[in-house]
Amino acid sequence: MFELAGHNGLGRNVVLNKMFFEHKSAKEMSDNINSKTSPKNWDRVIMHVDMDAFFAAIEIRNDPSLKGKPVIVGGPADKRGVVSACSYEAREFGVHSGMPMARAQRLCPDGVIIGGSLEMYGHVSTQMIKILLDYTPLVEPVSVDEAFLDVTGSMKIWSEPLSHAPLRLARDLKKRIKENLDLTCSVGVGQSRIIAKMASKLEKPDGLTILSRKRYRELFAQKPVSVLWGVGEKTAHALNRMKIITVADLIEFPADQLIKRMGKSAIWLKTIAKGDDTGKVHALDHLPDEKSISHETTFAKDSTDLEYLRTTLLALSVKVARRLRRSEFLAKTVSLKVRSDSFKTITRDKTLSQPTDDQTIIFKTAFSLLPEEFRGKVPVRLLGVKADSLVKRNDLTQLSLFTHGPDSHNQSMSKLNKTIDSIKERFGDSSVKPGTLIR
Repeated sequence: MFELAGHNGLGRNVVLNKMFFEHKSAKEMSDNINSKTSPKNWDRVIMHVDMDAFFAAIEIRNDPSLKGKPVIVGGPADKRGVVSACSYEAREFGVHSGMPMARAQRLCPDGVIIGGSLEMYGHVSTQMIKILLDYTPLVEPVSVDEAFLDVTGSMKIWSEPLSHAPLRLARDLKKRIKENLDLTCSVGVGQSRIIAKMASKLEKPDGLTILSRKRYRELFAQKPVSVLWGVGEKTAHALNRMKIITVADLIEFPADQLIKRMGKSAIWLKTIAKGDDTGKVHALDHLPDEKSISHETTFAKDSTDLEYLRTTLLALSVKVARRLRRSEFLAKTVSLKVRSDSFKTITRDKTLSQPTDDQTIIFKTAFSLLPEEFRGKVPVRLLGVKADSLVKRNDLTQLSLFTHGPDSHNQSMSKLNKTIDSIKERFGDSSVKPGTLIR
C-alpha cells in the first residue's frame, strides 16, 4: 500500500504515498515525482501535525527511567479518573485515552500511573506552536497536541521544483521538533484538512504521509465509516442502519435521501468521505469564535446530597462565567447536564431575558433546571454547566435610544467580576471565591 521513501533523520523511515513516488530510495524518490499527481498542481497544501502520545512522551522525556515502560497519564482510579494519554507500550495492552483509569489498571496492572501537569503540557504546547509558526503564519491549533498548517504560500521557499517542497518542509519541521523538544510527531500532508488529518494517523508514531485526493479515496473506500474524522459511535450506528457500512457506501448513497435521514450533517458527511472539504486554516489571531463554553465534573462517589449538588453547580458556573469574561462573550442560553448512577443523561436549557457573563445568574438558571428526580432521590454521577448562543460583548455596547442602558446593579456586578478576575489572574484561582465554596 505504501512505499518506503528513505530516512527522515529521526530514527525511522518516512512513509509516503506511492502515487507520488515510484521508487524506495530517497534519491530515486526525489527524481521520480509523478507529475500528474504532484503537490505542485494542488490548489492548497495542508499539513496536520500530531504529537505522538504527547502527555506520556513529555513524562518519559523528563524521566528517562520510564522509557520502554507502559506509562499512563490520568486521574486516580479511586476518584473515577480517566486516561488522558498513554505510551505506545501501554496501548499494546488495550489502554487508550478516555478509558476509565480503573479499567486501564486491570488491562495493564504493571502500568506506571502519573497524575500529570496541565501547566507543563501547556508550556510545551506553546513551544511547539512557536516552531510551527516559523514555517507559515497560518497555524491553527485544534488541541494541545495537534495543529493544522496551510503551507501553500511557503512552497517556493523550500525547494525547486515545487513538487519536492512538502516533503522537505515536513522533514525539516519534524527535525526541529525533535531537536528542540526531544519529542516526535506524525505529519500528514494533503489537499484539504480532512485528508491531512487522516494521513497523519496512518503511520504513527513518528510518521510522515502524503496523500492526494485520489489516493485518499482509494485508500479509505472500503474502510468502515467510523474511521472518518468526526464520525462518532452514534453517527456510525445511524449510518449502518441505512446500510452505509463503508466510506464508499457513504459516497455513493443518494444525497437527497441522506439529507432526509441525517439533516444538515449529510452534506458534511459526504464532504469528508470524498476529502473535498474547503475549510480554511485560520491564523492564531483570526481563530473563529467559540460556539459554547462548558465545564462538567464526574463525582468520585454518586451523590443524592442536594447541598453538594448545589455547591458543585456554583463552582462550575464560576468557571464558565470567568471564561466568558476572558473571551469577552455573553451567553444567551444556559444549559444543565446531569447523569444518574445508571448513566441516564438529561440535558435541559433555558434562554435568558438578557445575555450574561455573571456566575450568579448562570448558577441560578442551571440550578433551576435540575430535574425534581435528582433533588435528593436519584443518585447523581455527573453534573455540567454550559453557556450557549454566545455573542460578543462589543456587539451589545450600543444601546437603543429608547432604553436607559444597564441598571446600576448590573454595572456594579460587572465591575466586581472584573476586579475578581484580575485578582485571580495575579494570585491564582483560589485567591477569591464565593463563601459557599471555601469548604
